[in-house]
Amino acid sequence: MSDIDDVLLEKIRKLCVEKHYKYGLGVPLRRDLHIDFHVQYGYGNNTYEQFLEFTQDYKKSIL
Repeated sequence: MSDIDDVLLEKIRKLCVEKHYKYGLGVPLRRDLHIDFHVQYGYGNNTYEQFLEFTQDYKKSIL
């Protein structure tokens, strides 16, 4: 990140905020994990609790 000047960093920050307000709250995930989550919990009306359960199960599976 030290190679990024302040102007570019501010542009990146503004873009992130813009995307946040456009799409709402979310968590960036690898595509395969995103698909796995929806295979397990379906699409629509997903909850924070489901995501926590998914992350806990995932952590257990990789340990």
